[in-house]
Amino acid sequence: MVNGAEENIVEVADDESGDLFTVADVMVNDYKIDSGSSIAIIDYYYLYSSIATVESKKYLLTNFILPYFKDKGVDYVGFCNAGFEFTNDTRNQRTVDKALEETPIIFTKKTEGDEWKSTVNIIDLKNIDDYMLEKDYGLEEYEKEKGIELSDNFKEEYDKFIFEEDPKIADDVLAQIKDVYKFKKNLYYSEDGRRVNITTEDRKEMNRFQTIRGTFENIEELYDRVVSSYKNLIKTSISQDMEINPNTIIGAFISDGNAFIDYLDQQWLERYVPNFKDNWKKVCSYIYDSNLGYRLCYNLRDFDQHPQGHAARQVIKEIGEDVGTERIDYYLNVAGIFSDDKIKKKMKQDFLDLQENDLFTPYASNYMINLTILYNLALSQFVANNLEDIQEVYYYLVTHNFNERLIKSVDDYEFRITGEDYADDVITTFDVDYFLHRLEKKGIINAQVILDIRNGQEDTPDIRMASGDALKNVLKTHLLGR
Repeated sequence: MVNGAEENIVEVADDESGDLFTVADVMVNDYKIDSGSSIAIIDYYYLYSSIATVESKKYLLTNFILPYFKDKGVDYVGFCNAGFEFTNDTRNQRTVDKALEETPIIFTKKTEGDEWKSTVNIIDLKNIDDYMLEKDYGLEEYEKEKGIELSDNFKEEYDKFIFEEDPKIADDVLAQIKDVYKFKKNLYYSEDGRRVNITTEDRKEMNRFQTIRGTFENIEELYDRVVSSYKNLIKTSISQDMEINPNTIIGAFISDGNAFIDYLDQQWLERYVPNFKDNWKKVCSYIYDSNLGYRLCYNLRDFDQHPQGHAARQVIKEIGEDVGTERIDYYLNVAGIFSDDKIKKKMKQDFLDLQENDLFTPYASNYMINLTILYNLALSQFVANNLEDIQEVYYYLVTHNFNERLIKSVDDYEFRITGEDYADDVITTFDVDYFLHRLEKKGIINAQVILDIRNGQEDTPDIRMASGDALKNVLKTHLLGR
């Protein structure tokens, strides 16, 4: 169809120009495109710029012209060499040939007379989407920085090194492959395509923040384990599954809770918030003395985990269905618990209360609430101790242009993978913003504290750009020198 009417595309092209006829004829009679396909022919490709290069034209063709045609429903694009770059200089022609080799051309035909300018190229737009992700920018950057040209089969040898168990590679080639592998591990790009060099000073500042974040995540992981055990206990109660052994579920909750609070009290705070030690002890003592649930669960750990003889000790003596709430109730084995000398000594005054109120779930809830209070208190003091450091790191990142997430190679011969993705070994303002908002959600800091740390600056934009899209920006900087 041409302008709404059924026409012979070769004849229509012939009426326009000889070059259009040549391209259309090759597409129809040599490549034999389907008669129902939609095609576009580039007659003359010109950039109105004194600094435009063949590489610039290649970039624009691949990233703008071809996607535009695809959006318009075009299936195939064809053009002559002269339509891409009109030149009689053989050196320029070789440059064009090299550039076109790096485009998604699927078919090339030299026409009658074997003239370079009339050589026809065809691109199948149905396969254009994955083209950008197939390029290896690390190899290109390596060649550029080292001032060398890798062999034509280097990529093939490199892939053997990554994917094969015992690759047969010549020693000199293997040495170069390992050099490239190391080089790519330290090659970073920002989302806008800038090459980013990480200096020793940059690493030092980033490590300051990573240490703070890692310390937080260390205790957060233990706390989350307690939360998970508690949720499992409540879930089991609600599910009314009478077949589940309640002592197993409750034992896990008690164990995780005590492991968390002991580590927090005896190691984490001692190491990371030593100036809070005296006040912390007072708060812990108050909570222990004032909350029977906390006191009970904390002391049950030794009772639960140390069997008497060879028989496992039972925290729960029976379970029953609470018709009113449609839940299973767990009733404490009070007599058995107080047969333990340590429990009897530590909780003698609580015996009567526990006999009268032997439903375990409220005690578990009280323990969880108070563990959360202590967790938030410890984190608040830790963050207060490190706010100045966080602010200094943030200022450093801003003033050194680390204000976008970075992309790097994820090539790994141990895991047999190649490609690029967001870097997890560097810090940008995006990482700091995300960390601050995690603290905000926990109630450790508020929005004003975040603004103060960032000196009034807004959040780093969360573009959520796919790594493939970010790589297109990398190509843009390569080709246009931006």
